[in-house]
Amino acid sequence: MSDRISNERVDVSKLAEKVTLPNGVVIPNRFIKSPMTERLSTYSQNPDPKLRGVPTQALIDLYKEWGQGEIGLIIAGNTPVAGDHLEAPANPVLGIGYDEPARLQKFRELVAASNAGGSVTICQITHSGRQCYEQVNPHPIAPSAVRVEGVNMPGVTFGEPRAATVDDIKTIVKQFAYTAKLCKDVGYHGVQLHGAHGYLLSSFLGKYTNRRTDDYGGSLENRARIIFEIIDAIREQVKDPNFILSIKLNSQDFREDSGLTPEESQQICQWLDEKGIDLIELSGGSYERSAFSNSAPNPREAYFIEYSERVRKVISKAVVGVTGGFRTTKAMTEAVESGATQMVGLARPLCGEPHLCKDILAGKVTSAKKSLVNPAFSLPLAGTQLTAVGYNDKPWDASNEEDAKKFEAMFTEYAKDFGTDDKGNPIRPDKVGVAGFMKLALDKHGNHYGVTQTELTASA
Repeated sequence: MSDRISNERVDVSKLAEKVTLPNGVVIPNRFIKSPMTERLSTYSQNPDPKLRGVPTQALIDLYKEWGQGEIGLIIAGNTPVAGDHLEAPANPVLGIGYDEPARLQKFRELVAASNAGGSVTICQITHSGRQCYEQVNPHPIAPSAVRVEGVNMPGVTFGEPRAATVDDIKTIVKQFAYTAKLCKDVGYHGVQLHGAHGYLLSSFLGKYTNRRTDDYGGSLENRARIIFEIIDAIREQVKDPNFILSIKLNSQDFREDSGLTPEESQQICQWLDEKGIDLIELSGGSYERSAFSNSAPNPREAYFIEYSERVRKVISKAVVGVTGGFRTTKAMTEAVESGATQMVGLARPLCGEPHLCKDILAGKVTSAKKSLVNPAFSLPLAGTQLTAVGYNDKPWDASNEEDAKKFEAMFTEYAKDFGTDDKGNPIRPDKVGVAGFMKLALDKHGNHYGVTQTELTASA
């Protein structure tokens, strides 16, 4: 019995084709390592910038593996522009006040490791906004004071956000621009603005989270204003025309109550194209409305492929990539050949198989491995896999029935630490996934985060 999702062979030459971005940069092939939350940098409750967000050797070694995997474009995951607005503890941080020489040297090592195999590497720069863990920031900045609701993640609570002032917005624009400059300085080929998944820029776009009545609220043009101001500010800071400007954007927010709609997102993509953005990576959802639970099963595998087809009709220059759901070379090739997308984004499949793209292009495999682990456990599984790769360990093989059962049993046992929910029922193991892989990593690898296990898992 095969451990692969599919053994159907197709011509993968289309996936091996080079992609030329509007600014002239050539990507070696059509694969994207989509940005993830890797949480392998230092962290401390002490807000001293020197103690937060410095890449560890494990993070560098993880990117070294991906860098040898023949991935055309590697997008380094979740790098906040401010240490008090992390996506999660143990994010790498680069920005104003987070720019000391020792930190920059670690980032240079990370980029060099990622680029060594010929990949183009850019950095996803982000600001958590209202989706900031309360222990990191009890009162994070947001477009409007709309708290995250209905998200049951034991061990995680979110702060009471405060509405950003115009001065706050100007500061945020400067933070993004300066981080982009630092990315250029340490060797990244460009940056990706994280405009998806409910983080700050994404929350400006949706009317549910943006209830402002000034120049940054109301009309779609106003709600998108901060993104275009950031783009202008980055271009002022980084004059190199070959510096890639990309954005990750929601196709929709999956809210019936005034979230970003597909039509609005399509219009923003058109504006971004006119603005000269190089690459648009499409995704969807937020903490409150997960794309994966709101998207119907798609026989073409990718969650957002139909939306991508519509977007491509209204843009003329920007390259479009789609991430989420791709597992077989047949679906990847058909998506490119049909014109639905120009690049294929992979995330979780690359956690357990960092050289998957290389193996696909060499004809060694025709798909990702099967996962026999309950899909509800897929997040902690991916996190523990990439952590193992960073520590030069063998990642969990979810296609092996014995290993899959062991993982589920181990994680279920771990979930007991969180007790019961507000109805007295045991916490479902998958609900502690966000914190889980960090706890498991610490059990095995010690306190490389610069924080005790209890302190970290309480805020993770």
